[in-house]
This record gives sequence, C-alpha cells and structure tokens, in this order.
Amino acid sequence: MQRVRHLIGLPVMTVATGERLASVKSVVIDLVCGYVRALVVHKGSLFRQPQAIAIEQVHSLEEDAILLKEGEKPMLLATLLASMPEAQTDEVLFGRQIMTEDGKVLGSLDDVFFDPSDGRISHYSLSDGLLQSLLQGSAMIPAPTQPIVGEESIVIPATSEPPDQLSMGFEPPDS
Repeated sequence: MQRVRHLIGLPVMTVATGERLASVKSVVIDLVCGYVRALVVHKGSLFRQPQAIAIEQVHSLEEDAILLKEGEKPMLLATLLASMPEAQTDEVLFGRQIMTEDGKVLGSLDDVFFDPSDGRISHYSLSDGLLQSLLQGSAMIPAPTQPIVGEESIVIPATSEPPDQLSMGFEPPDS
C-alpha cells in the first residue's frame, strides 16, 4: 500500500531516459469511485498552467521516485479534471470531517492509502487533532463504498465497529 502524503515532492521521471520531468505537487483523488486518479505535477515555472499525470500513465510508483511509461507526458490539469467530475485534490479533501450517516463524527481525513498498481483506495487515515495523532497515532478505517463528499464533510455508511475498535497506527492492515 502507498500513502498519498508520501507522494508529495517525489520526482517524476521517464522510464526510457531517466530524465526528471517534474515533481509531485498534489494528488487527484476520487473518493466516490474509490480511486487515486492522477498526480498534479510542478515543472518549475510560476506562470505555467497546472499539469497532471493520470495514474494509467505511470509505469511504477516507488519509494523515491515515480516513473512514467515510455512516451507519456503530463497534460493540463483542467482537461483531466473535466473528465472526472467527482475528483478533487488532496489539498481540498484532507482536513474534511468524516462522519457516519447516523451523525457520528469519526475525525478528519488525514491521508488515503491505495494500491499503487491500479490506484484503488483501501483505507482512510483519520486525525482527531495534532496532539491526539501524536499521542495515539491515526485511526484507520476501510475505504467505504460510495461516500457522500460534501463541501465540509464526507459522509460514510454507519459501521458495526465501535470507534474504539478502529485500527490505530501508521500502516493499514493487510488487505
């Protein structure tokens, strides 16, 4: 599993030449469909329009770099987002309150774990505040199917697990 927050700042390189093309600025996530969709990249110019790389263009997501398939290049972020109406960047999603459909607040979305081979989201990492996260770690919940993503909160189905039974720690359970 890969953490979205770990991708920020990683270099993006071509697999064919090893040339560094850009670095990851943010990540496009579609919580409704349950997939990481793209990487927003920064190429060094302040006046350039934001660009993105669809997850399908990625050859491999490694610990220290992201390698693009041969011949692939970044595209305009606006073009990519136009084809993904439910997708938003981590900058917009992280920090939103997670609550169940019966009104129980579980915490704030802090990170997303996903399978780097296809982008499928497996778990959400929740924060209850900086001090709580430092003392106890982040709560982990399995990614729900079709959450309702609002402007300020994300509503998920009520779970049979009481909140104190949620996994604590930095890595999701093996799935």
